[in-house]
Amino acid sequence: MIYVLLWAFLIPVSVAAFFYFLGTHKVPLAVGSICLALVFVAVALFQYSRISNACLTDSGELVPGKFTTAQTIAEQVCHINIPNNFAAIVTGPNPNFVGKDVLRGQLTILAISDHPVVSLEFDQNGLYVDADLYDTAGAPLARVERNRFSFASAVFCSRPDLSTFAITNWYGKELLYVRYLSADAVEVRGVFNYPNGRSVRITKKDFSATNVHHFNSSCNVSGAGAFRGLFDF
Repeated sequence: MIYVLLWAFLIPVSVAAFFYFLGTHKVPLAVGSICLALVFVAVALFQYSRISNACLTDSGELVPGKFTTAQTIAEQVCHINIPNNFAAIVTGPNPNFVGKDVLRGQLTILAISDHPVVSLEFDQNGLYVDADLYDTAGAPLARVERNRFSFASAVFCSRPDLSTFAITNWYGKELLYVRYLSADAVEVRGVFNYPNGRSVRITKKDFSATNVHHFNSSCNVSGAGAFRGLFDF
C-alpha cells in the first residue's frame, strides 16, 4: 500500500511542478517534459529494484523455521493427536496431516484442470516453490521456478524471512504465500486463477473455489504414503 501512496503523491506533485515552472519560469516545454519523464522513470526503477533484489535472481531455498510444528497445529487447531511421523500442510483453515515421507522430492499442492498451479520441492537444503499465477481474465501474472521469480504484470515478490516466499499485487493483495513453518509443517495460501475461468482462493480463514461453496475449517488426516496432492479442480 505504501507504494500506491507514493505514486499517488508523486504523480500530482510532478504534474503540478511541471505546469508551475512552465507558467512562472518560462521553462521550455521539452525540458519540462524530460523532467516529468525522469520522475516516472525513477519511480519505475524503484519498483523494479524491489523485485530484482528479492527474487529475480536465485533467492535461495526456504529453510525450516521455528514458527510451529505439526503436532502443535493438530492439538491447537484440530484438537487431535497425530503420530510423530506425520507432517502438516496448512491450506487456509484446512490443515492436512500426512506422512513425513511426503516432504521429500516434488509435491503438487494445487492443480486446476490437471495443471499443477502450485508445487513444492523438498531436498536436503530446504524448500523450493514452483507456481503459475494468472489474473481473473486468464492472462499470466507471474511464474515461479525453484524460488526464481519472473513476471508479466505489476506484481511483486518478497522474502520477509528465510522461511517465507510471498507475491502480492500492486495493492498489496496476497497472491501467493508459502512459509516453511518447521521441519514438519508448511503453509500455503493465495489466489489462484486459471485461463479456463476456474479459480481457487485460500486465505487464513477461508478456502473457496469457482462454483463451489466455501469450505468450512476441516482437519484431514491421510495415511502415510497415500498423499498425491491436496486439491484438483
